[in-house]
Amino acid sequence: MNTDDTGRREFIKTIVGIGCVISAPETAFSANEKPPKKMRPQEGDRLTFRKGKRKGEIIREEDVPLNGPVVTAFPQDPETGVIRKESRLNQVILVRLEPDVIKESSQPNAANGIVAYSAICTHKACIVDNWDKRNSQLMCMCHGSRYDPTDKAKALKGPAIRRLPSLPIKIEEGEIIVSGTFDGKVGR
Repeated sequence: MNTDDTGRREFIKTIVGIGCVISAPETAFSANEKPPKKMRPQEGDRLTFRKGKRKGEIIREEDVPLNGPVVTAFPQDPETGVIRKESRLNQVILVRLEPDVIKESSQPNAANGIVAYSAICTHKACIVDNWDKRNSQLMCMCHGSRYDPTDKAKALKGPAIRRLPSLPIKIEEGEIIVSGTFDGKVGR
């Protein structure tokens, strides 16, 4: 093979590579950077319904019923509209409580009685999306762990021993907005 053939092949490989990056921009990230659909909730994200008839719609304050059940959500980038749903670790649970029952430890991250936590159990990373209305507790149905939403989702009953990470939120024009990042490691 002569030098001209090698040069042409390298040129073609480069052009094909550039074409792939242009046609699939979400894959054009460095090794340490996550695509927007996999990124953890970011400050300013809106929360959208994770499932049901309203899946993908923005959650408003009135959509979270007082004293449960929980509402499960995925964050959405407000500028691009990208819903960050390609990582199950981005799932969020919302529950509305009477503001006076929310302990001081949880008050800074709450908004009008609504608290937000990671929906990933800290025991085996199952989904925590069940609500025990009688005891006002979040429950993981895989292994029975229970969490206290009034006190930074502290683990009340094992096998989980670590609390669910809290997600700071605020209300703007009736929408629930992420106002920070998870305050702990998501999952196990």
